[in-house]
Amino acid sequence: MSGEHLHAALGLAKLGIPCFPVWPPVPGGACSCVRGAQCDRPAKHPAGFMVRRGAQDASLDPETLRRWWSRPERMTGRPWNVAAALPASWCVVDLDTPTAAEAVHAQGWTLPATATVRTGRGRHYWYTTAERVPCAVGVLPGVDVRGPGGYVLCPPSLHASGARYEWEVPLSEAAEAPSWLYELARPVPAAEGPREPNEWGKVLGEPVPEGQRNGTAAKVAGLLFRRLPAEAAWPMLDAWNVARCRPPLDGDELAHVAASIAARELARRGGQ
Repeated sequence: MSGEHLHAALGLAKLGIPCFPVWPPVPGGACSCVRGAQCDRPAKHPAGFMVRRGAQDASLDPETLRRWWSRPERMTGRPWNVAAALPASWCVVDLDTPTAAEAVHAQGWTLPATATVRTGRGRHYWYTTAERVPCAVGVLPGVDVRGPGGYVLCPPSLHASGARYEWEVPLSEAAEAPSWLYELARPVPAAEGPREPNEWGKVLGEPVPEGQRNGTAAKVAGLLFRRLPAEAAWPMLDAWNVARCRPPLDGDELAHVAASIAARELARRGGQ
């Protein structure tokens, strides 16, 4: 089965869609990561010890992909799930509930026939784009849009429910995105944070207890990604996390925060 997962990653890479490994579920539906049954995103987040920056470390390189999928996850013996980091020319409409399509149609929007993946609870509709369509969470109940800076799981990944992701319509039949998706591509402001220098000094300089880590990390990421190139912002965010968070956020969780804020900042800049 690991050969099938590698074949899927290599196939996506040939189309210019970089991939990276994601923790598979254990039998019963918990995540195979160290958080196990306490993980709030079972079988949906990056295998951080291989891709420390999550989707930002996704690769098109065949040898890198072969190395990642050369051995199964050691606790379950299962192959790593396959995630695709969406490039600028793609977006995915993620319908995560049985009624999500009805919510789309109720707005007068259409979902043109396109490449389609059956997921654990719904469908992924893959569309090509003439311009960048950024991520948008909660567009409607059960409806998210995944674009550059975001990622989706791909067949033959295994959902925590035990269902396997499957192509219902192949990627070769992807259609152009409908106009309403472009209307959603409005610039999104970066995460709000303190406005006065002394306030930032307090945020950056004081220890952050467990219940405040994610929110504070988003504020710090907003400051760093707003003012610095991503390659400089990430190591500074990582260093702040180690120095100030009690305990530090693990690599997967910090990468998830960073990817979300970086995508918002990219959208604010108009994709530049």
